[in-house]
Amino acid sequence: MQHPSHKRFLACVIFSGVLAWVGFYFIFQRLNPFETGTLALVLFYLTFFFGTASFFILLGYLIRFYMYRHEIYFIHLNLALRQGILLAVLACCLLVFQSMRILTWWDSALLIVILILLEFYFIARSRRW
Repeated sequence: MQHPSHKRFLACVIFSGVLAWVGFYFIFQRLNPFETGTLALVLFYLTFFFGTASFFILLGYLIRFYMYRHEIYFIHLNLALRQGILLAVLACCLLVFQSMRILTWWDSALLIVILILLEFYFIARSRRW
């Protein structure tokens, strides 16, 4: 099976990110969470997650691309994808905590530590193979 090129992957990430942010804008402008109920909140958090994930994936890839120009691109894609998703999970969890009015600094710190430990687990697991 042939792997897709990194340019195709980045084009898909950009397209899905733009689509997610456009959807987020329309949901934010058109839907009232008090009137539409859980559907509006689910759509709000989903589009926010996909928008932030695509942003962090692109940012992580571009930083690695410019810092490590002489390495293989697919290594950067895997790292950027995983870390972008983890950062999007962090942003969404913080937003959910804030919407429930339970966000404090130690909740944020604990969530950050959990995600850092999860990243260390993925790094350790990938080095064994």
